[in-house]
This record gives sequence, C-alpha cells and structure tokens, in this order.
Amino acid sequence: DKYKGYYINHPDAHDRHEKLQTHLKSFGLESSIQRHLVDLKTEPKVTDSHKNILRKAIQQNLPYVLILEDDVEFKEDPRPYIDSAFEKLNGDWDILLLGANLKRANVEYNKSLNLGRLKGGYCAGCHSYMVNNRYFKTLLDNMQNENEGGACIETMYKGKNTNMMNLCKQDKWYFVNPLLGIQNDEYSFQHKKIEK
Repeated sequence: DKYKGYYINHPDAHDRHEKLQTHLKSFGLESSIQRHLVDLKTEPKVTDSHKNILRKAIQQNLPYVLILEDDVEFKEDPRPYIDSAFEKLNGDWDILLLGANLKRANVEYNKSLNLGRLKGGYCAGCHSYMVNNRYFKTLLDNMQNENEGGACIETMYKGKNTNMMNLCKQDKWYFVNPLLGIQNDEYSFQHKKIEK
C-alpha cells in the first residue's frame, strides 16, 4: 500500500477515532492508515506509541510509514504532496513532515523541489509525519519519551534540546510546502483531560 501508516488512538477517545476515520475516508486513505490503539500498560506516554509504530514498521519491513496522532486534520488531500516529494527526493530522505510547528525552526526552502528542509531550531507539534525505512532504527534508538526528556520527534522539550535536535541537523528531514497537517485544538484539549 502506497500510504501505509497508523494513527494513534487512546481507548477513551472513540469520538476522535470516528472523526479521523471520516476525514481519512474523504481522501481515500481509510484502508491505508490503520488504527493503533494505545496499550495503556506498555504505552503510558504518547511517545511510547510512536515508538511501537516504528517497531511494527520494522517487523513488517515497510518501505516507509506514515504516523499520525488522532487529533490531526489535513487542510487538503496530502497524497499529491507525498507523491511529489517521493518523486523529487527519489528515496533520499529520512523524515517527511506533513504538519508541524516550525515558526522557531531553522529551515531552508528548495523552490525546485517545492519542499523545505529542517536544519535545527525548534520543531514542535509533530502529529503527522513519514519515516523512511532506512531511518526506522535510528529514529527508534534516539526517541525519548516524556519521562526521558523528550516528546516524539520534537527537537526541544521543556526548554531543553532532545536527541532530535542533532538528528535533524545531520540527517535529511524535509517538510511539505505548505504544511498540511493541523491539530484540532478541541480534540487536543480533550486528550489532555483524558491523560490526567
């Protein structure tokens, strides 16, 4: 499947599951992107779910994997942007961000690729991204959960650099231009309440 991936869904957030399923269906992605139901015993932090999806991708030897959180919405169909990035990068990429907060990030834009490249700074809100097969293990080995001073692929956590800061400087982290994935604040707020 060309857009194989998973979305992270908390057992208490059935409304989010249904809303995201409907949203993915509008782009024909409902069968490609499957539900990853959070296991509260082995995944106490959201980052633990991201790590378990990477483990699944390694076990299945996927060519790449799309990882979403269940409060994400795409401003438009992401498939043409993914296809264009794949064609232009020709396999030479590590992470492709579909949505993130890059206001305080160091970025460079490549007009011919219509892609940006992350070169450091603060990258936050990483709720929709793709990981290339060659990078699964590197990312998994370096990802720190919230108890370890990190959060998913964010470059800073609580004011301190995470392992991701060095990775994004040395490796090939790109983002689609424009960024398509946004977090639904209403659902993020509900999720925070659920986690307490």
